[in-house]
Amino acid sequence: MNLSRLHPPSATITSPLSAREREVLLLLNTGVQVKQAAHHLGISVHTANQHVRQIYLKLAVRNRVMALNRARQLGLLEA
Repeated sequence: MNLSRLHPPSATITSPLSAREREVLLLLNTGVQVKQAAHHLGISVHTANQHVRQIYLKLAVRNRVMALNRARQLGLLEA
């Protein structure tokens, strides 16, 4: 099985997040749930979940804790 398709190469890790993905990430960093983030941003929960999936893919992580840790390492959570 080719794992490179499951875990993108390191070049993808540094891919910039979209503006909306960064907004979602910043809200998740405050501890809100995806449903609350969706409401705050005026988008559907499905759309918010899609953004979360894209964040995980771009940061090559599997969950929120890993995403936030990676985002901190990359300086994505700095004001």
